[in-house]
Amino acid sequence: MDTKSIGTNGPSIHTGVTSSRVKKSDKAENANESQAQGTATQARDDFKVSLSDRAQEMMEARQTALNLAKNTSPIREDLVASLRERIKNGTYELDPGKIADGILKEAIRDELAKNPEA
Repeated sequence: MDTKSIGTNGPSIHTGVTSSRVKKSDKAENANESQAQGTATQARDDFKVSLSDRAQEMMEARQTALNLAKNTSPIREDLVASLRERIKNGTYELDPGKIADGILKEAIRDELAKNPEA
């Protein structure tokens, strides 16, 4: 009877299995793997998804919005030009109440972010 070593990173284990029996087991394992892969492929091919017209319209609208956002400058040049002109002419007026409100809101937001359970 032939013996075969099993294992590469430790003590060898000797089995009393002949090499012809091992080869049969390998063939059976390969056949089972092939059958499983074939079944998985067939299941993938049988599974089809179709979207409604409304879902396709929504996907297209989303993509259009994303493209528009990517191609739009984050700086509103028209607003910047208007503010520059008002500052230059001396017609730009600050509202101290709005500034104070903004500072307080930001401080509260920062404090809540540090301690969300408060």
